[in-house]
Amino acid sequence: MKWPWDALTLVDRFWLLTTGVHPRRRPTHSARLGVAMAAIRAIELAGEVRWTGLDEDARLYSIADCRCPQPLRTWHDALQANEHLDLQGVAARFALDPLLADAWRQAGEHLADLGLVTVQRSRFGRFGNYAYGVAHVPQLRARRRDIIGLVAPSDGSVQDLPTDILELLVVASAADALSDLLRVPGLDPSPNLAAAIDFATRGSRARRRLEETARYRGLDLSS
Repeated sequence: MKWPWDALTLVDRFWLLTTGVHPRRRPTHSARLGVAMAAIRAIELAGEVRWTGLDEDARLYSIADCRCPQPLRTWHDALQANEHLDLQGVAARFALDPLLADAWRQAGEHLADLGLVTVQRSRFGRFGNYAYGVAHVPQLRARRRDIIGLVAPSDGSVQDLPTDILELLVVASAADALSDLLRVPGLDPSPNLAAAIDFATRGSRARRRLEETARYRGLDLSS
């Protein structure tokens, strides 16, 4: 089966590529952070939230009537229920709070419904005892090779990246999740590849705002 790449959301793509080739009960710190960031960015691209300001002045505004499909609508509702929401929106550093606990699991369940993820359920029914795995590992590896080839061509050329790939790199850069996206978690991309990604994303306002969501605060992602 070939992945329906064009029909997948940014969150779907990020989840699949960062989960890797082995079933996983918990995401890495950076992958969980990135899934929450990808959810915000996907809802923004759908026109249901918007940002104002940059860096420490960045604030997220949520539009009331969400037209997104599930699970984006669930995440939009969670953003609207943010305890830090006021007439000026939500300061960026508080924007991730409503999504961190459940977005990774919810995205995995959604992908399982699409037949792209397998779920090994514990008889105890606890989140920590579920194992989620990519159903079509060859497709995962092929997509990852395609991304690396586009970002850092073997001939050393520089080219414009497709929007879907650029969005993945923006989120992964903001979440410090490039090793999850492109290689084995814990191993950094090669210097040439990292430099190419930084060159492609450093001017992105989306990257700066997403980076701000994780700045100046301690994130407890252990639960």
